Amino acid sequence: MTEKLLIQFSEGNSGWLKVQIHSNETIVTFTASYVPYDSIYELTKGLSTFLSVGSNQRVSWNTEPIEYDFLFSKSGDKIRFEIVEYADNRRLTGTGKTVFNITGTVDSIVVPIWRALRNLEYSDYFEQEWKHKFPHQEMKFLTDLIKRR
Repeated sequence: MTEKLLIQFSEGNSGWLKVQIHSNETIVTFTASYVPYDSIYELTKGLSTFLSVGSNQRVSWNTEPIEYDFLFSKSGDKIRFEIVEYADNRRLTGTGKTVFNITGTVDSIVVPIWRALRNLEYSDYFEQEWKHKFPHQEMKFLTDLIKRR
């Protein structure tokens, strides 16, 4: 059975954004801070780079003090999406713990994330509450890449 990825970003709230990731087997939920990373920008830009050149990508999220990395890698036509949790921003070697791992295709991994980003893009309060502008240019590029596949 193919695992299904569901991802949701709630609207920002005073610099915080709730992130929920579900598969058939695992649920990961955290509330990310807008500092020190602009994780929505990094995610949009990273997915665009991943689709256009195929290089592995890492997107960091800070929950003060716990940090998460979204890791995207490719092997043939399969995509691996992994979430690694770190106790803090030091990210000491060997301290990361994989809390989510799914393998699939662009349609089963990238498209659900793109849809969640689209929901944020048209939110009335996102920029005010997340404290960063939405990356419209990067989103347009990502949208074009998905449509051209």
